Amino acid sequence: MTLSPANEDNELDTLLIIGQFGDGARDTVHPTKISVVESIILVAPDGELDAKGVTFEREGDMNYISSSVRLSYARMWDVSEFSEGTHYPQWPLPSTVYPNTCEVTFPSTTHVIRMAFSGGITLDGVNSVLPTMKGIFNVLKFSTLEEVPYLGLADLGKTVTVEEGTMYRSDGDNYLDICLDLTNKPYIAMEDLVVKLDCDSEHGTVL
Repeated sequence: MTLSPANEDNELDTLLIIGQFGDGARDTVHPTKISVVESIILVAPDGELDAKGVTFEREGDMNYISSSVRLSYARMWDVSEFSEGTHYPQWPLPSTVYPNTCEVTFPSTTHVIRMAFSGGITLDGVNSVLPTMKGIFNVLKFSTLEEVPYLGLADLGKTVTVEEGTMYRSDGDNYLDICLDLTNKPYIAMEDLVVKLDCDSEHGTVL
């Protein structure tokens, strides 16, 4: 069990369990439930809590042959109140994927929507989502369903683009950030927003 690859300082809430839990492509044996049977102390918004006794049971998510990722939660913050900085796992050693925050990837970012998924995010199981892809998500004002434009995506790799014919290198975790510049529309940050996920595989937007 490990926190990697979601081991940046503002992540650390996804445990990756590694083991032999089925028969792979034969798809005749797979997990059906996971339970915490010993004490694991977690840090929650209201303080520490013990996860002992927590059970997760969901057939669709436990079959890794047929399952897909789903959005678990989304949070938004103002970068003037919370800056991710430029430190990263193994800093100050050089990295091929860090730093990859909105503030680094799109310097005019004023607000970030952090999305956590139930698994790693790719287009097809291999190729990463790119920071410039805007057809996967739509951000809307809840009150009017007016679309809110955004700069791009982050928490992927350290570059915005990649040379044609080469594979984009991302950090491989289950987090993705939507980078917004609300300099001229600060009132939007005071409203409830909706993130719409487009899962139309014909348009290359399936995760």
